[in-house]
Formats: sequence, structure tokens, C-alpha cells
Amino acid sequence: MASLTKKRFGSISMNFNQWLAKLSGSRLYLWAFGIIYTYMFMMTSVVEIPHGVIVSVIVKVVALGLVGFKLCFLDRFSPREILFVFLFALILLLSYYQSGSSDMLVVAVMCLGAKNVNFRSICQITLYIGSALLAILLVLSLAKVIPNYVYGNRNSFGISYTTDFAAHVFYLACTYVYLRFDVLKWWDFCLVAFLMFFVQYFTHTDVDVISLLILLVIMIVYKFRISWSKHFKPVLIFLRTCWIWLLIFPGLIIGLSMKYDASNAAFARLNDIISNRLYYGSYAFTSYGVRLFGQPVLQSGWGGANGYDIYHNAANQVTYFFIDSSYINVLVKFGLALSILFLHLFLFTAIKDTKRNNFKIPLVLLVIFASSCIDQHLFELAFNPFVLVIFANHRHLSKSQRLRKSSTKKQGAVLHAKK
Repeated sequence: MASLTKKRFGSISMNFNQWLAKLSGSRLYLWAFGIIYTYMFMMTSVVEIPHGVIVSVIVKVVALGLVGFKLCFLDRFSPREILFVFLFALILLLSYYQSGSSDMLVVAVMCLGAKNVNFRSICQITLYIGSALLAILLVLSLAKVIPNYVYGNRNSFGISYTTDFAAHVFYLACTYVYLRFDVLKWWDFCLVAFLMFFVQYFTHTDVDVISLLILLVIMIVYKFRISWSKHFKPVLIFLRTCWIWLLIFPGLIIGLSMKYDASNAAFARLNDIISNRLYYGSYAFTSYGVRLFGQPVLQSGWGGANGYDIYHNAANQVTYFFIDSSYINVLVKFGLALSILFLHLFLFTAIKDTKRNNFKIPLVLLVIFASSCIDQHLFELAFNPFVLVIFANHRHLSKSQRLRKSSTKKQGAVLHAKK
């Protein structure tokens, strides 16, 4: 009897292992990402999801369950990677306990689950789903099927707040450009320019207009990097050192916010230009400070129906408090340890790609990090898929790139610029 039971158990185990061998971890992850990205995108809209709490739990259990299954049964980790995952999980759990927010837990699980998944596939899903949803919401809001919250002359087009709509446009543009980097045509430049003017005219969101302008400049530099590097060495130097900006931008906004002095004319002028971002960043530091693993932070913005009512209330300036800078938000809310860990991962990714003469990811991260100085969406999957790049596989070389990499060294610095 015991031998029969053992034999059956061995048969079941063998069948399970055969089933696992046929299962694609990447496909499993992409399904999970598509589910959770769609849900999170809709959560930024004015559409009310029936039984929202129940739906939220179901979506997260299904999506994170699929990713967890991939991590436990389909991925392989070295002892060094296991140690890192343990440290990563420990910091995340402590930050979750101290902050009372599960937002970064979801991001972290999706980041870890992206191991061995082609990042281009993640970007394609983001672009297709995000563009379709944004277009549908825009049309429905113009047809007055759903609300279009208007703040003065700024439209939200079915998204909960006008800056969130502009942020969706910006991040989808970054995703599109990343996918098109090696085959950029004149209409790609025209599209980004059109989006920039569209955002300016209908939302007046300066941060995303400037970010789209920086993206357009980056596109031009990348398109003409080969010919320009022959005659203009600073282009090659810029490409080689673009990862440095991932340190400069966080340091700049954090430093300015900490040193902010309302009585100083220069500070007051800069604060006015960036819509009180320095004031609210300074208030966050003085009111909450920075802890190792974060703390609860109470914020009140103008997004959604409640925020829309607050905006049109005479007392809105008293009730409004929102930390728009991604760096200050994470630093104050989730703590110093998690902030340093994620910054290290971004820097490691950008530096490694730069050393391999693959400048696409570092350049896109440069644009996103510039925007994140006064934009809070760096760690929000509903907007930014590039947070997943720190673990995803994005170093695939096409046949033509491999040929260029194995070319003779006679081309010198120009050869590196080509890649």
C-alpha cells in the first residue's frame, strides 16, 4: 500500500515537473502585467468600478499570484541573487509596516517578477493598452458620458486630474520612443511635437510639456549620434555620462527643498515657476522628516470628485497638501533605505547599459528622472513601465548590432556612438 502511494506521488510529481517545463514564465508574467496595468490605469480615471474593494483584491491576488508562481517555480536564482531578494524583501516589509502603504509592495513584486522577461514586450503591452484606454476615456469625456473635470482652462479628459492625464501622455510617449529608437522617422518627431503642443493647449501642464521637449531633444541626439560624434566630441561624452543625471536630478530637488527659504527672492521665484513644489517639499521635510523605513504621510490633492470639489471651494489652499516630487515622496513616505536601494538599482542598470554602448534605456531614464523632480509617478505602474527595467531583460542585441560590435577597432569613438 505504501509503495503504491509512493508510486502515485512520484507520478504526480513527474507530471507536475513536465507541466512546469512547458509553461512559459515570460508569458505568465505578461498576462499578469496586462491585468494589473489595465486595472491600475482605470483607477486613475473618473470611472467608478463597481465593488471596487473586491475587484482590487481579486486583481491583485490573480496578478501577483501569477508572478509569485513564476518566481517560485519557473525562475532560477543564484545564491547571491537569493541573498539580494531577501534583503530587498526585508526593506520592503519594514517600509510597508512603517508607512502603512502597500503601493511599493505591488511595484516590488512586479519588478522582481520581470526577471528574464523581455522588456520590449512589457513596453508593447503598455503602449497598446494605455493608448487605447486613454483614447477611449478622452472620447467618452468629450461625449459627456463620463466627467471631464476642468480646472480653469485645464482639462482632465476622463482622468481624475489634469496633470495625471498629461503624465499618461508623457509616459506613453517615452514608451513609444523607446520602441522606435533604432528606426526613428520624421513622423515620430512630429508625433512627439504634436503631443507636446496638445498637452500645453488643453492641460497647461508645464512639467510634462518640458519633459516632452527634453524627450524630443534626446530623440534628435540619438538619431544623429553617429554623424555628430565625428565632428562634435561632447555628444559622445554626453552619451557616455548620461547616467550621472540620475544622481543630479534627485539631489537637486531634494537639496533645494531642504534649503528652501520663502524670504529669499531667488527661492520664491523658482518656487513660483514650479507651482509651489519647493514649498510643499520643504513642508514635508519640516513636518515629517526622513526616517530609515518611512512613516504614514497624509496628503490631500485635487484629483477625483472629492478633489474637484475641494478645488472649487474657497478654502482649497488650506486643505491642499501633496508631495509632487517622486524622490521626496518616496524618501519621506517609504524611507531612506528603500530610496537608496531603488536609486542604486536604477544607476546600476544605466551604468551597465552605458558600458555596453546601449544608450536607449539610460537616455529614457534621464528624461523620466528629469520629470520626476516635480512629478510623483516614477513608482506608479499605471504610468511608468520603466520602473520594471531594473530587473527585466532589455539587453537583446539585433543581428546588425552584433555585427557592429564585432567590427574592427579602427572606427574608435565613433564605433561606440553607433551602439
